[in-house]
Amino acid sequence: MAKHEQIAAMLRESIRQHAEDGVFLDIIGELAATSIEFSVAWAADSPLQQSGTCVFVHAQFGKFDLTYHQLDIEGGDGETLIIWSPTDDNAQTVLDALGAEEESEPG
Repeated sequence: MAKHEQIAAMLRESIRQHAEDGVFLDIIGELAATSIEFSVAWAADSPLQQSGTCVFVHAQFGKFDLTYHQLDIEGGDGETLIIWSPTDDNAQTVLDALGAEEESEPG
C-alpha cells in the first residue's frame, strides 16, 4: 500500500471515531480538494494496515525509512499505540541526529 493510501486509511479510521469533530472534517475536505493523490486514496477506501514502512524526506537529512506497528489498546477508549522503528543504519543515524537537535534546543 502506498503511503498516501495508508494515511487516508488512518484518517478514515480516526474520523469514524470522531465524526462530530467539524475541524477534522474540514481538514479532510481540504486534503481532498488540494491533493489528487489523497482524493484517489480516500475514494479507494483501502483497509488500514497494522504495520508497514513509510518513507520520510527531511530537508536537512534527506530520505529515510521507518517501520510502524499499530497496536489497539484493549480496554482503552479507541486508543492506538503506534511504534516507529528505523529500517536500517541510515534511518537510525537520522533519528539520532534529530533527537540530538531536539535536546539542544531551549525550551
